[in-house]
Amino acid sequence: MDHIVGTCDLFCPTDEAKLRIREKLLHFYELKNGVKNQPGILVKEFTRSAADVKTPKAKDLRTEASITRTVEYLLKEQYTNGYA
Repeated sequence: MDHIVGTCDLFCPTDEAKLRIREKLLHFYELKNGVKNQPGILVKEFTRSAADVKTPKAKDLRTEASITRTVEYLLKEQYTNGYA
């Protein structure tokens, strides 16, 4: 099995962001100032692996640097906004 190296440098891959905005699948904390239907900063949503799921494309996988920035952002937001 070949290893896939992620190339997405965003918090959330573009295709996923478009889908989640269109289908209104945004988490409360991803909304701009908590306003319904106004996307703010989106973070890739966790999904479990399944037998019938296709192998992800490199453009849908984040780089190590992007994952590090995402975790730092989430931790900063948690403490800045008093979620902890």
